[in-house]
Amino acid sequence: MDRFTSRMISYNEQQNIDRHSLRAIIMNGTSFRTVNNHFFIEFIKKLNPSYVLPGRKKLAREVLTEEMVYVENKNESLLVEAAHLTLNIDGWSDRCRRSLHEYNVITDSQAILAQMSTTINITSKICAILTDNPHKKQKMREIFISKPGNQHIIGSRWFAHAINLIAGDVSKHVYALNILNKITVVTTFANRSHMFKAKLKEEAQRIKIKKEALHTIATTKWSNVSDCLHSFILLRAPLEVLVAVHKSIASTKMIRFINNRSFFYDIENFAYYLHPKYRGSGMLTSGRSAVYCFLAEYSKKIGNNLTTTKN
Repeated sequence: MDRFTSRMISYNEQQNIDRHSLRAIIMNGTSFRTVNNHFFIEFIKKLNPSYVLPGRKKLAREVLTEEMVYVENKNESLLVEAAHLTLNIDGWSDRCRRSLHEYNVITDSQAILAQMSTTINITSKICAILTDNPHKKQKMREIFISKPGNQHIIGSRWFAHAINLIAGDVSKHVYALNILNKITVVTTFANRSHMFKAKLKEEAQRIKIKKEALHTIATTKWSNVSDCLHSFILLRAPLEVLVAVHKSIASTKMIRFINNRSFFYDIENFAYYLHPKYRGSGMLTSGRSAVYCFLAEYSKKIGNNLTTTKN
């Protein structure tokens, strides 16, 4: 440690540390004024007195500009190396009813780029355009895919989004709502009570269950309903032990629900219907291979040899 704090930092190291400081500040949503804070400066000096912390203005202007250039150059290289690209588009309207569009590009190496190149023609590399909105999909077909030279591009909706909508409809059924109301009562209490949460974790570890906490449900993301139900199924034994042995740390409603013979039976039934819509339809290796095969066959039909089959 003494060697590190007493070592002189080179100019290249100074720039590299500045870049990482910028990333840490931006990704944590911290104000640039942090670097002018006396206690923060003192902390950095304790690490290495030879490092000169950049000021707020330098960080927000010079260092940020250099980082943007670095990211853009990296994106350029990824686009050049990529053989196939997928364009993801989402759209909405502002208060003035003006159309707004957000997009990113996914390369065949799974890298996601939030900004496309303005100097490289990537149209020939795009093999599919994905969106979760059918109207936007139709619009993209009219203004982009229908143009000569773009016939090889497939316009499709987000499969995961469609599944999410289906799950939302399933979860609105009276039978499903009754189950969701009960498990919400249990998860709310279990996650708010530190004692119950600790006991549940302890009991799960005792009987060697990897799952140690109950999942909560987010109403805007129905895909996690399946995860929540699955957590109840895995933690059934610890939950039944807790309400039987440690009744004092559980609520009356929770005890009544868990001791009800149909509670876990209903959860398993509900999970059965959601299971194929999520876990069974995930894009595993075999699924990705099937998609690539389809793209290759489709490409052959329209006379385009850019899309190749992947294993």
